[in-house]
Amino acid sequence: MWGRLGEKEQKKLEPNELDFITSFYWPTNFEKLKVEIIENVLISLKTTKNGLSFIQSWRLRKETLIILNIAKRLCNLLKKRDPLKENIKLSRIELIFCFFKGIMYD
Repeated sequence: MWGRLGEKEQKKLEPNELDFITSFYWPTNFEKLKVEIIENVLISLKTTKNGLSFIQSWRLRKETLIILNIAKRLCNLLKKRDPLKENIKLSRIELIFCFFKGIMYD
């Protein structure tokens, strides 16, 4: 009952129905909320980056830097794009860049 609808039961939405649904369920201040949450995450990332000197293990510190760089890059992508309309992910080149940036920084 709660699963996916079969082919016969599925109904394609007309463009005007889709606009109505998105305007009805789409909060007007979603962008403001999204930006505020991303800014708080960036502040948390900066705080975490400042505490990296307390990590004794060199390898763990480098891995943490790589993860922080990936998170920072994803936050920047989320600021620019709408996560409800499209998938947000890093390309392989961006992941490699975050990896090298994490290794080089100390």
